Order: sequence, then structure tokens, then C-alpha cells
Amino acid sequence: MLALASALHPLYPSHSLTSSSSSSSSSSTKSSLVTRRNSIISSASFLASLLDSSFRFARAVEAVGEDELQRQEHRMVRLFQETSPSVVFIENIEKVKKTKSSNGVDLSEVENVKVEGTGSGFIWDKTGHIVTNYHVIAKLATDTSGLHTCKVFFVDSSGNRLAKEGKLIGLDPSYDLAVLKIEVEDFELKPALLGISRDLHVGQSCFAIGNPYGYENTLTAGVVSGLGREIPSPNGSAIRGAIQTDAAINSALSDYGIFLYTSEGACIYNDLGVPSDMNYPRSLVSIEASGKGNSGGPLIDSFGHVIGVNTATFTRKGTGVSSGVNFAIPIDSVVRTVPYLIVYGTPFSNRSNSLSCVCDASAVAP
Repeated sequence: MLALASALHPLYPSHSLTSSSSSSSSSSTKSSLVTRRNSIISSASFLASLLDSSFRFARAVEAVGEDELQRQEHRMVRLFQETSPSVVFIENIEKVKKTKSSNGVDLSEVENVKVEGTGSGFIWDKTGHIVTNYHVIAKLATDTSGLHTCKVFFVDSSGNRLAKEGKLIGLDPSYDLAVLKIEVEDFELKPALLGISRDLHVGQSCFAIGNPYGYENTLTAGVVSGLGREIPSPNGSAIRGAIQTDAAINSALSDYGIFLYTSEGACIYNDLGVPSDMNYPRSLVSIEASGKGNSGGPLIDSFGHVIGVNTATFTRKGTGVSSGVNFAIPIDSVVRTVPYLIVYGTPFSNRSNSLSCVCDASAVAP
């Protein structure tokens, strides 16, 4: 072949054709390498672009999540700011009189003040009515010496901190409710917004505002854990329809009692004389008043409406440690009871019984 090529092209020797063929093969190899390199570069660029897009998307999702979290936090902050001025702090005060004497001769009496307990409440109306738990003011309600008083700490609508004596004007131990009255002078109060408890659903968010252990304006969050619960009141009767929540309302100062049930649910022991047909959990438990400042405070929904009055928590007997099972009196029951306490000082059931006795006496009168 080379000989033929030499004959046809005498001007070009055979080694020149060999060189040309080698050069062509080298160019083809280089071209193939360039093509592969370009392909790799293109693939890398595509992957980089894809990764960048994924990163941008992830950042966008994260930003949306952060914005939503911030919005939730802002809503909770605003909720607290709007509702906390309607919550009050209550101190139970006992006056202790001591007599000074010198050489066996009584000279004068010195009056000391001792804080017996604390609680919470909320402003019912602009005329100064305060709703709280009966067990918060029980010592005042049963005082015969005149040495017990209640001091109510609150803020007015302008944000000024004030303190006034709370006068007890109505109570209902069977529902663990009481109403105090403070004198409204030249300031304006911010009443709490009342909600509806009959429309609640398990899983709804709820918030408790109170003054646990004297730490004023404390907010805790949780959910409605259960509805239609039954708990004992301070006088041993049943509070039906209670709201169960895991929003912390703290442990107790005072003990409501202890109940022992068989596996069939029969109450074989209770130290309050509570009727044995009450359906409490089948275990040895202590149902205690939510004490040290949180009792009587409002349980509110996500709109800032009061849906219950914080009242009790389950604890293991003698431990004082909350189980996270807390209870509030439903606001629907509160709304039915409080107006009678304000006007008459007692619940409607007491008035009905009194009226029935009067009617019976009239019927047998000559």
C-alpha cells in the first residue's frame, strides 16, 4: 500500500504518510479526551446547580419554619400581655396580737402580720368583683376572730400596680368558688374575657396564668387533656364536668383527701366521707388543691378567653409532686354560679333549698 502511495506521489516519501496517520490518530484521541472532559464538567455543573437548588429550597423551608415559629411566639407573647392585667394575686393575712408587758404589767398590744397563704384570681367586672377558689380564702370564710383579711394585688388598665383589701361577698364550697370585692376609686380595671367551655375539644391549646409560690404573672402552656372529669370539692361533694389539662398549675398546700378503689371500681375507703359512687381513678391517689399561689387563676384558650378556673392537681400522697394531671372548673359552671354569689352571697341551690323550707313551713302553718 505504501509502495503504491509512493508511486502515485513521488514527491512525498513513505515516512511522511506514516507521520500524517499518527498525527490524525493523536488528534482523534485529544478530541475524545476534550469531549469527555467537557461532559464531566457539564455533569459537575448540573450537580452543583441541583445541590444549590436543593440548598436554596431547604433554606426557604427553614426560613418559613422560623417565621412560623416566630409568629407563634409573638402570638403567645401578645396573648400574655393582653390577659395578664386581668389576673390578680391574693394574700391571706393573719393579724397576730401580742401584749407587751413590763414587770408583770400589761402595757400595750402590738399587732404583727403573717401571710398564711397565697392564691390567684381574675377580675370579673369593672366594679371590682374578683373570682377565685373557695379554698384560697377558706380561712377568711371560717374566721370568727376577725383577725384574717385578704389583700389583692393587681394592675389597673393604665398599668399601675395597686393593692387593696378584698372583702368576701359570696362563696360556694361545693364548686370551690368565691367572690371578693375591692373598692374601685379613681382607677379602671380590665375584666377578663369569658369564653365557653361546652365547645372545648381534647387537644386544644390552653394556658394557665397565676402566681405560683408568689412568682406573679407566671404563664404555663399545655393542652386540654380531658373533659367531663369529676373531682371532689372542699366540702366533699362532686365537681362534675371539670377540665383536665397538662398546663402546669403546681402542687398543693392543702389536701382534699385520699380514695382507695378496688379493681371493680368500688370505693372501699375515703377520709372525707365522699359518696362511694363517685367515679375517680381506680388507684390510691391524693386530690389536692392547687396551692402556693396558682389556685383561682384563669385557664385561657388561644384567643385569651377564660375557659376555666384552675383548682386542683393529682399528686401521690405525701409527695407533693404534681403528676401533670391538673383540673379546672369549667367557665360555664362559673358563669351560672358567680352572679348569685355577687347578689345573694350564696349559690342558687342554697337559695332554692331555703325557699323550699320556707314554703314547707308556710304549708303547715295554722
